[in-house]
Amino acid sequence: IINEDILKFSKKNLLNNESIIFGNLPYNISSQILVKINNYYHFEMMILMFQKEFADRLISEKLNNLNCLIKCFYNIKKKFNVSKNSFYPCPKIDSTVLTFNKKKTTLINYSDLKLYSEFKSMIFVNKRKKISTILKKNNIKFINNEIHQKRVDQLTLENFVILFKSLKPELINKFC
Repeated sequence: IINEDILKFSKKNLLNNESIIFGNLPYNISSQILVKINNYYHFEMMILMFQKEFADRLISEKLNNLNCLIKCFYNIKKKFNVSKNSFYPCPKIDSTVLTFNKKKTTLINYSDLKLYSEFKSMIFVNKRKKISTILKKNNIKFINNEIHQKRVDQLTLENFVILFKSLKPELINKFC
């Protein structure tokens, strides 16, 4: 058991890929913690409790800036909801427990994580625009096809990853 601030914790050698992490994350920094865990520790399994609305966004089929990252590496399953009445003093919100099981084969390589993060940030900053418009605005060359004419919320995670991989050479030129 390690009792430290996870956002300041940097002793990677104390943890390994077969470690299991569990806990009730502070709701105001859940996304920061989840990204750090995903990007640096690659746990085999996580059992975490989140604010219900946050958990719903993580497991949603509709892509967002966070779930399109986490779902590249983990299969996420909702286990159960926890009523706010289960706690004293009673908070204002309900919670949800999720399990995260590391995928045998990740959708992107960990070595591409920084580039993928830049790409997804670029796309989600303009999520209501067509992909082609975002790429043009950022001077990224592309061969116009069906995916480029959609908005990010119309894509599946698999389509989003295919888009990333097809643009990878251009993204390397832009961000590296």
